[in-house]
Amino acid sequence: MNDIWIFAATALGIVVIVSVAVWCWPTRIPKGRSVDEIRQRIEDEDDRTRQ
Repeated sequence: MNDIWIFAATALGIVVIVSVAVWCWPTRIPKGRSVDEIRQRIEDEDDRTRQ
């Protein structure tokens, strides 16, 4: 019976650690448009104005 409690506590601890890491980790994907999309849009606008 004691082994079950150790397993449950370990599993719960891992879930809590992973949840906190995911919640607190800064997002790597910028909100809205990415830098490459903005750069491509600017280049497209420059190409249109040169024609």
